[in-house]
Amino acid sequence: MSGQNTRTWRRFVGMDVHRETIAICVLDEGGVECRVKRTIASRRQALREWLAAYMDPAVPTRFALEALSPARWVVAELRAAGFDVVLVHPFGVRLIVQSKKKSDRVDARALADLLRLGRLPAAYIATPEEQALRALVRHRESLRAEMTSKKNRIHAILHCNDEHFEGSDVFGKRGRAWLAARAFPEDERFVVDQLLAGIDALERQIAEADERIAARVEDDPFVALLRTIPGVGPAIAPALRAEAGDVRRFERPEQFAAYTGLVPATWESGGSRTGGGITKKGNHVLRWALVYAALHVCRWSAEWKTRYTKLRRRIKKHKARVAMARRLAVAIWHMAKTGEVFRYRERPPKEPKKPKKPKAA
Repeated sequence: MSGQNTRTWRRFVGMDVHRETIAICVLDEGGVECRVKRTIASRRQALREWLAAYMDPAVPTRFALEALSPARWVVAELRAAGFDVVLVHPFGVRLIVQSKKKSDRVDARALADLLRLGRLPAAYIATPEEQALRALVRHRESLRAEMTSKKNRIHAILHCNDEHFEGSDVFGKRGRAWLAARAFPEDERFVVDQLLAGIDALERQIAEADERIAARVEDDPFVALLRTIPGVGPAIAPALRAEAGDVRRFERPEQFAAYTGLVPATWESGGSRTGGGITKKGNHVLRWALVYAALHVCRWSAEWKTRYTKLRRRIKKHKARVAMARRLAVAIWHMAKTGEVFRYRERPPKEPKKPKKPKAA
C-alpha cells in the first residue's frame, strides 16, 4: 500500500520502463485513460519532452514504476520535475505477472490502476547519498569476487600439477616466492603470471575503493554504531548501511527481518500451516553481510556462541547461521531506533593447554 490518501490526486501514471522504451498509461480519478503518447524512448530528453507536452505540474499527479535498475534515472527526472513517485516492489505486483494478456502497455495500465486504487506495495527509494555508497560497496564486492576467481584458477593449476604449498597463504610474500620457483609448463606459467598480475591490480583497486568508502562514511553516526558490533569492520559496516538504508523506517524489528529475506516462508490454508525455507525476497548483499557479521559475533560473544551451539544441536549449520543473522537484524533495528551501541558479554579467553606428562617407560 502506498500509505497516502489517493483522493488528493487527480492523475495516476503507470510506467513500464525498459532499456530502450517506456510504456506509459495515464488515468484520471475515475479510471478513464487520458489521451497521451503511450510509448517513448527510454532517454532523458524523450521523457522531458513528454512531461512538457502532457503533464501539468499544477495538476496533482502520481507516478508508479517497478523498482528495477532502468527506473533509477526516471525516478530522479520525475522528482526533479516536481512529481510524486511510488517505486513498486516487483514481487508485489502479482496482477501483472498473472495476467493472461501480457504487454508493456498492459503492465503500465495495471500499475496506473493499482496506484489509483491505492493497492500498490511501495518500495523504499534510496537517497542519492545511499545510492552513491551502494554503488561503491557493490563495486568493491565485485572486485573481491573477481580476485577470488583468479585465485581459484591458480589453485586449480597447482592441483593439476600436484603442487602443494605448505604455508598458510600461497599469495603472501613467501607463497609468491614459492610460486615463482615452480616448474610449470610454459603456457601454464604464462597463465599463472598473468593471473598474479591481475590479482595485484585488483588489490590496488580494492584499496582505492576502501579509501573512498571510508571517506564517505566517516561522519555517518549509524556506521559508527554498526562498528560497535564485534567483527563488523570497515568493509561490512558500510555494506550494511548502504544496503539497509534508513532502518528506522520499519515500525517493528520483524518488518526489517522480513525485508532482509531471512524469515521463513509460510503457507496457511484450511487450518493447516506449512513452513519452508527463507523467502530470499530481499537484498542478497544485505543477507550476505548479516550472515558474515553474525558468525563473527558468535566468535566474540559468549551469549551468542552458546545460542548458536544449541541451534547446531537441533538444526543444520546453514539454518543455524541464518537464524543468528536474523537475530542480528533485530538487534540492528533496536540500535537504529535507540542509538545505543551493541552490547555483548565477551567470551572468556581459552585456558592454555597443560603440557602432557611423559609416558612412563
